[in-house]
Amino acid sequence: MSNIFFISFLGDENIYYISTFIDALELKINELSEKEKVNIYFICTGGRNDFTDCLIDILNENQKKITLIATGPIYSNGLLIYCEFKGSKKMLSSTTGLAHLSSFEPEMRDLLNVYSLSSIVKYQVENRNKKLTDLFTPLLLTDELERFCNGEDVYLSYERLKKMFRIKQSKLTNNVKNRK
Repeated sequence: MSNIFFISFLGDENIYYISTFIDALELKINELSEKEKVNIYFICTGGRNDFTDCLIDILNENQKKITLIATGPIYSNGLLIYCEFKGSKKMLSSTTGLAHLSSFEPEMRDLLNVYSLSSIVKYQVENRNKKLTDLFTPLLLTDELERFCNGEDVYLSYERLKKMFRIKQSKLTNNVKNRK
């Protein structure tokens, strides 16, 4: 079992770190035997949608070789990555979550032109928000979903996330509790 860490905000300033992580993941996966897996300890406070979509695609392409372990904040697109990952998932007790809709601040003059970048991105954000709403509707409680749909941030505790994802206590967390 190999371990690697992903601790990042998916923004332009971290593009080198993100590409280094992807390279390291590829190397680790290529080194594994048929039955081995790599643990990815995952902390992500959100970021750009395009980086998020790429990371989801790469992780799911290699899902049989990966266990994604949330530890710390998984906010915004970080929570989306965790939700959309189709492979094995775990969660440590230090995990918290944040769900919210995507946003985009267009210039009003651009919105009048249906071919402007603002209009195109506005359309993409609206589609993404529909996808997010469809994804989170079965996971969030009624009051959480109402706040989510109203554009509010919905913070989620470790206990709430465990229930959302039907995750059992991790062995690591149990060992820490048993030592006290």
